[in-house]
Amino acid sequence: MRVSADAADYFITLYMRLLYYAGQRREILSPALSFSDFLAEPWQVKYACREAIYEPWPLIKDFLTTHGDTLTGEEQKTVDAWTRSISGTFVVLRHL
Repeated sequence: MRVSADAADYFITLYMRLLYYAGQRREILSPALSFSDFLAEPWQVKYACREAIYEPWPLIKDFLTTHGDTLTGEEQKTVDAWTRSISGTFVVLRHL
């Protein structure tokens, strides 16, 4: 399945906001770091923020509560769907 450029942009825009929130909340990022400066940070910083979303407890619902007034209804539904994720190690097979 291919994802359209618009769908990819939509996801990245929302996910970057969630990463920034998690980094701030878990004190991975400096409180003085702006969102635009965060976007310029290397992938390692964003990866640490990604890990912080889920450990020690998921922050997605907190993000929705804190930023719900800045998200459209569609964006809230999209982010809420991320709470139904399954984490673990997986093997993906492709049947040719």
